[in-house]
Amino acid sequence: MVSASTARKVHAIDVSTGEIIGSFESGDQPHENIYSEDGKKIYHTSIGKVFFASPNLDFLKGDRWFQIVDANTYEVIRRVDMKLKLEESGFDWIDRAIRPMAITKDEKFAYLQISLFHGFFEYDIENDKITRKLDLPIPKKNRSLSPGDHLLNSGHHGISLSGDDKTICVAGTMDGYIAIVDRETFKYSTIKLSDDPKGAKPYWVTSSKDGTKAYVSISGLDKVSILDYATGKLVAEVPVGNHPQRVRIGQLRLK
Repeated sequence: MVSASTARKVHAIDVSTGEIIGSFESGDQPHENIYSEDGKKIYHTSIGKVFFASPNLDFLKGDRWFQIVDANTYEVIRRVDMKLKLEESGFDWIDRAIRPMAITKDEKFAYLQISLFHGFFEYDIENDKITRKLDLPIPKKNRSLSPGDHLLNSGHHGISLSGDDKTICVAGTMDGYIAIVDRETFKYSTIKLSDDPKGAKPYWVTSSKDGTKAYVSISGLDKVSILDYATGKLVAEVPVGNHPQRVRIGQLRLK
């Protein structure tokens, strides 16, 4: 699934032929696509025009939706304006765009990072409502950040679940740390990456195939850090190129 950022749609591409075999409508600036564990659904978000920072210009950012899509027919099963859900649950926030998100394997809950928010929200997929939020710490140096000081509207940008769905790993992008959160209690600990919170900028989290580790791209320090979910500690780091963002796992087939 390839988000066509300027076309308000997502294309389905057959990787064996390179042909576009389907598509579905999205909002402004289509972004994230996540397949369900059984491959039958696609969870999709559009983030709007992130080069507008001021809440007074929110109307210029366009449509920002959370969508559940049938992975076979590409029909939109559900489309949600998450700001309305936030307001309904008493968690009003200045933006509605979902950045990275993590979906539990049973598809009952989603953990959503919203533009400019330092933390995340829990969305009950079955009952279509926001149930909890977690405010993660903001370093003293960052407490006066304006929306325009945030990198492309990112507050925290990067989130993943451990293989057993018990632990959440968060990239505290603007705050320069990695957070490890107990999914049941929302108790957390943080790993500071730099004395300057603006210097590290962790920007993505991907769990390993066996679900025991998290790979966190540290964009400001040009490396990927590897976190062990069981211990909550960093076990390795890999130097990479300039400003790493997405991390994906793959399989190398040896002849």
